[in-house]
Amino acid sequence: MQRHQRRHTAFVARRSSSGLTLIELLVAIVVLGFIMTLVAQAVFQVSQITRVADATTRKLASRWAEGWTLQETLANLAVPTEAQDKVFEGTPQQIKAYTTMPVTGEAAGVQRFELELRLADGEPATTEVWVGSSAPGATGSQIVARLPGRVEWVFVDRRQQVQSVWPPVGASSRDPDTEDLPSAVALRRADGAIAHWYPFAGETTRPTPPGKMFWEQ
Repeated sequence: MQRHQRRHTAFVARRSSSGLTLIELLVAIVVLGFIMTLVAQAVFQVSQITRVADATTRKLASRWAEGWTLQETLANLAVPTEAQDKVFEGTPQQIKAYTTMPVTGEAAGVQRFELELRLADGEPATTEVWVGSSAPGATGSQIVARLPGRVEWVFVDRRQQVQSVWPPVGASSRDPDTEDLPSAVALRRADGAIAHWYPFAGETTRPTPPGKMFWEQ
């Protein structure tokens, strides 16, 4: 009897120490496969998010470099009530004007700004657009765009005539048909092609002050 019990005990001990059964092994494989599937899906989703974020960053950087940050500034030109004469001055290299949407975003309300084109060193030729502001707390000039090649400012009146300077030569502030603001500002390449077009969204002529006729200005 004791011999039989010793044999049974030894058989149970050998079975316990023999490792996983086939069913247990299959269950472990299934669980491991499920975990690996979840990990693979998570890695794929992360790679997709990274790819989209990278594409968005490149697109924003491209838009910045091409001067699209100037769109809102030039679309929201303003005429301050205290302005006496020229509210917009433009040459092929520089613009001085007022806007309600400063490109630097350092202040709200009507702000005076300056845009200057500077040819960067090196090859190929690159033109940098620098912006300055007279707003309180402004940090001086900074680059807001880099454009390939040589470009210059040009100004478009309401008749869609391109002007090299603004106000146009010969325009008189007493002429009621004189435009204070251009209907669009553009960047023109050396070959004459327009690189960027920035339309103005408002009225180009200041209204006559109440109580005065246009010939009394």
